[in-house]
Amino acid sequence: MQKMRSLFFGSLMTITVTGFSQQVKINVKTGDKYKVQTIVNLSSVAELMGQSMETTLDQKSNTTYEIAAITTDGIAMQSTITKMDVKTMMMGQESNFDSEKDNNSGPLADLFSPMINKVANLTIDNKGIITRQEKDENAAALAALTGGGGNENNIDLFISVLIGRELKIGDVFPDSSSTTGEKNSSKTSGIYTIKSIEKGVATISYTGTEVSSMTMEQMGMEVINNSTNKITSEIQVDMETGIMMEKTTLKETTNTIEVGGMSIPGTGKSTIAVKVSKK
Repeated sequence: MQKMRSLFFGSLMTITVTGFSQQVKINVKTGDKYKVQTIVNLSSVAELMGQSMETTLDQKSNTTYEIAAITTDGIAMQSTITKMDVKTMMMGQESNFDSEKDNNSGPLADLFSPMINKVANLTIDNKGIITRQEKDENAAALAALTGGGGNENNIDLFISVLIGRELKIGDVFPDSSSTTGEKNSSKTSGIYTIKSIEKGVATISYTGTEVSSMTMEQMGMEVINNSTNKITSEIQVDMETGIMMEKTTLKETTNTIEVGGMSIPGTGKSTIAVKVSKK
């Protein structure tokens, strides 16, 4: 009887430990397709010569990722922005772009129209980090417009620092990264905390800081945007596939825009909601 009890409690402990410590691996197949829906809401205020200039942005977009091939070199993928709806208000002037309409014009159309339904090829490694991709000349401008930092090493499907790790409730994982491009650079550091694991889904919180610099050209003038973002996120990851199912992010920004010999300080807030579903 005592032996049976020992076996029972030993089995129970094994089940308990297994249930609360699981390894995250990328588990996808050739031909798999994932739809990424992103919603961005941003508001910012810049101070210029004693006046406040408010900017708002609301953006909705759909991007499809398809697994093209899985080789020893990594996972080859194709990404396609299939839908984009953007509304901005800047210096009292409203601008719109809707990929489902045919009458788009102006700067937003110049930026977004070439992106719609354009297939981009990329390769990721077994951690979900991009190792090869086609150059996108509009990537920095798009990141600046939507409050991003121009980090081109990651895609929306995976949290690379978590891939390959055994996760259990309470675990903390520090992460840092930096990127440098021709006209942009960014440094990010933060901490992921495992809050819960239930029915194969890990709920994770993130807090961090992002420092970025971007250079653009507007109306023939060079514009440099230096910003610092305080970031908090809530994330859900499918433990079986490694896919990030949902992510909600709040960014609080302080920035300085250098243009025409002037330095314009500003502040802003943005929320970014990402939802991933298999097609």
